Amino acid sequence: MHFFIIIRLSQNLRHYLFFKLFHNLSFFDFSPLLKFCIIAMSMLVIGFVTTTGLLLFLKTWKKKRKGLRNWHRYLGLFASVFIYCLAFSGLFHIAVKTLALQNMKRPQPIEMDLARFSKSIPETLNDKAGLSSVSSAVLNDEPFLRVVQMGGSKRPKVNYESLSRDRVMTELAAAQTVVSTFSAKPIESIDKLELVTRFSGEYGFVNKRLPVWKASFKDSNERVYVETVSQKLALKVTPLKSVEGFSFAYLHKAHFLDFLGRSGRNITLMLLCVIIAFVGVSGNMMKRN
Repeated sequence: MHFFIIIRLSQNLRHYLFFKLFHNLSFFDFSPLLKFCIIAMSMLVIGFVTTTGLLLFLKTWKKKRKGLRNWHRYLGLFASVFIYCLAFSGLFHIAVKTLALQNMKRPQPIEMDLARFSKSIPETLNDKAGLSSVSSAVLNDEPFLRVVQMGGSKRPKVNYESLSRDRVMTELAAAQTVVSTFSAKPIESIDKLELVTRFSGEYGFVNKRLPVWKASFKDSNERVYVETVSQKLALKVTPLKSVEGFSFAYLHKAHFLDFLGRSGRNITLMLLCVIIAFVGVSGNMMKRN
């Protein structure tokens, strides 16, 4: 049993590395701008080749073709729609992501010296029934212990207990503080704050972190997702990012096929990739002939 689990994990790792290297071009992560330029040039070349193929089809559509040429023409016409969707939604995605990386100003992490509070920590943790975990946190430059207690309810009780002052913050109050830090907006501007415990909609599995708190604001259409455990920003959604997220989900990842189920969608995408590959290979074969 353990042997098959190890084999499965190794296969997943290889698939992940292959995707990172050949789809995400992760070896260019040292320079997001260079990575964007390379991907943009590739996508524009793909778009140009597809456009020239469509123009050639329109120019010669009355001429009769047989065999491989006929298959190439009509499958190419069918595939061109999806090639445009994949190429330009991918380009839009990487452009917005690169812009966000260039403009994002993350607060510098603050190291907390627990040795200074070594005497007060045991006192803080006294009489904590159902104590599950303890970790350090810094909120507004103030050191806290994040104390998680398991009780009778489904969700654990989480409190932030100050090491420098006699006060306790709830997880909701801590989430408000973290949101305010990353959004550069006052807590009073937060319109709604809700806990997100599963990937769905604009907060997909690509964002990796769960659970997170989703905040919307009274004075803007932005949405911010933060993780209180690590005090990190998980996702910031602007109106532009919202459009890009819709484009990436439906034009690139084909979530409009979700009614087929995950396996049905994946099989359809694989068949589409086979058709696109056939169009490319058949075009090169005809060129040589």
